[in-house]
Amino acid sequence: MRSRIREYLSEDIGSGDITSELVVPARQKAKGRIVAKEACVLAGAAEAVQVFEELGAKAVSKREDGSYVKKGDVVVSVSGTARSLLAGERLALNIVMRMSGIATATRGLAEMCRDVNPDVRVAATRKTVPGFREFEKR
Repeated sequence: MRSRIREYLSEDIGSGDITSELVVPARQKAKGRIVAKEACVLAGAAEAVQVFEELGAKAVSKREDGSYVKKGDVVVSVSGTARSLLAGERLALNIVMRMSGIATATRGLAEMCRDVNPDVRVAATRKTVPGFREFEKR
């Protein structure tokens, strides 16, 4: 997945973020957090950490993927240069939001099915977004 994250960063950032380069001092330090905006099943925190690490920032997952989180829970904390945080925040948020949305919907459907048949198994699907398939299935 790390190579896919590098590809996504390359596509997103390209040759650089001209706004950050013009406005944010190169050595400016910053801290940030990814906070759950609603209760959900967390997924993608590990990948968000990888996004920031690829950019030279230090990131720590505060909750384990697959766990229920409440609105307001901090799921990832990050520190490093302000430019590295700004460069990675959109990709990290997109990954966590999409993966958590899928995990939450899947968990809800699986629980509904188990209420009817406790032995039911949920199988994978091909109905995924090309280029993001491995993340969606995880």
